[in-house]
Amino acid sequence: EEWLELAKGLGETCHKMYAMNPTGLGAEIVEFEPDPSKDGGGAREGDEITMRVRARKYILRPEAVEAWFYLWRYTREPRWRDYGWSMFLALQKHCRVRSGLGGFAGIRDVTAEHPEQDDLMQSFLMAETLKYLFLLFSDDSALDLRRWVLTTEAHPLHIRAGTGRFTPRTAIPDKGRRAGRGPRSSTGA
Repeated sequence: EEWLELAKGLGETCHKMYAMNPTGLGAEIVEFEPDPSKDGGGAREGDEITMRVRARKYILRPEAVEAWFYLWRYTREPRWRDYGWSMFLALQKHCRVRSGLGGFAGIRDVTAEHPEQDDLMQSFLMAETLKYLFLLFSDDSALDLRRWVLTTEAHPLHIRAGTGRFTPRTAIPDKGRRAGRGPRSSTGA
């Protein structure tokens, strides 16, 4: 229960880091500062902490929505989906490429009312950010967390029944492979 409360607090902090900006997106670097007038500036539980943006760009990172996905799956509290939906709408509004060609780009300043895009779509947008958004709003059967675990890059690994071990699943059939040697070459060697 203590770990769950800590996780919820971190999830709320992620939301606040997004919600505090006019774009609704989180800055690349945020600094936490305790009130310096209290006990020499050291933070204690329950103290108010000020969040200050130090690097204003948003490069399409997945970490906040990843946290909200896991918190949704564990708690079923609707707020985690609400936070993910707000992020999705902010991505659509500020990061969708305006040329009409499709795609997304990071933004240079999350604190600007009308931010400039950075002309770069990071690969983790598709591989992680959008995947976690999809999973956040999908039925649990889309990815059963009792049978699959996600790596730090959001790649699913199958958990072998009864062992707790992870095994890669592949769509490549064993036909045409020689025991212990991998696929056969076109020369038969």
